Amino acid sequence: MNDKKQTILELFKPIILLNYSKNFINFLKLIGIFIFFFGLYLAVFKAPTDYQQLEFYRIIFIHVPSAWISLLLYFLLSFCSGLFLINRHPILILLAKIISYLGILFTIVTLFSGMFWGKPTWGTFWVFDARLTSVFILLLLFISFLLLLVVYKES
Repeated sequence: MNDKKQTILELFKPIILLNYSKNFINFLKLIGIFIFFFGLYLAVFKAPTDYQQLEFYRIIFIHVPSAWISLLLYFLLSFCSGLFLINRHPILILLAKIISYLGILFTIVTLFSGMFWGKPTWGTFWVFDARLTSVFILLLLFISFLLLLVVYKES
């Protein structure tokens, strides 16, 4: 059991991670660019206009995926933080920092795209709904995690 744990921890070494990531990064970039432009084509040209919201509903094609990604990043951040508390591997701090920056980005995109969709739909940019407030609290959690990392690095 100890040898198996040692071989799994060997995969977390930065040199080994960089070698594995170099093999897949160009492939993942190509797939990501293709999926982005295909989704953009479907959202702009193929999706019909909504009879109530007109063209404003197309904001949802940005808003909903960014909301799902921000929630997924929150769970990934929790997972990395829990793993760090267990084995104190320094790469988990780096991974958590990257996840928190991405979480801030996607949460801000979620909030602003929701505000721009809400203005023509509800007549206001913000209503104190539980979903909107919880996404704002999620943004505060990502920011507070980064602040905790600054305090952790100083100690």
